[in-house]
Amino acid sequence: MQTQAITVELRLPGLAVWGVEEREDAVEVVAQYAATDAECPRCQQPTWQVHQTHRQYKRDAQLWGKQVWILIWKRRFRCRRCRYVFMEPDPSCGRRRRTTHRLRETVARQAEDATVRTVSRWHAVSEGLVQRGWLEAHLAPAVAPTPHVLIGLDGFCVRRPARCGPASGTSRRGILSRSSPASASWTCSACSNAMPTATRSTR
Repeated sequence: MQTQAITVELRLPGLAVWGVEEREDAVEVVAQYAATDAECPRCQQPTWQVHQTHRQYKRDAQLWGKQVWILIWKRRFRCRRCRYVFMEPDPSCGRRRRTTHRLRETVARQAEDATVRTVSRWHAVSEGLVQRGWLEAHLAPAVAPTPHVLIGLDGFCVRRPARCGPASGTSRRGILSRSSPASASWTCSACSNAMPTATRSTR
């Protein structure tokens, strides 16, 4: 009978624990994502057909001063619609990452008060991992701003046959459309109404 054993929740999104083995210097967790299907990245259709299963070791944050390794049985699905084979998503670690988000967040937080070399020794990881974790936490990619939509009006003239009239275009898609002289007033009115009030110009 074990009198010193307790159960600790893994707290990694989507992972279901299959087994735990605790040793003197490390804790190994066997897990798999609980989802029974995955969305095909090519046709966006769900599929449940498993093509292959691979073992991947992921490193997690320390627990009680012990290294934590997570053995994840990753699945490759085959789409039943387009037959595309793809790896299931890995929200706990990230695509092609060998460490969990929790470990990278931990070393990034500790690197704010200690040197990179010191933090790497605490967790027995490389200094590069500490640096990448800090960059990931503090230099998140900025969301690309929405491009401005400029509606322009100008006159055009076709040499053969000789025709003149208004033309309108937008800067987002580079679309240029021509209007007949009869619809010139409608084109100007539609373009003017499509612009924000603050930037509308009647010149």
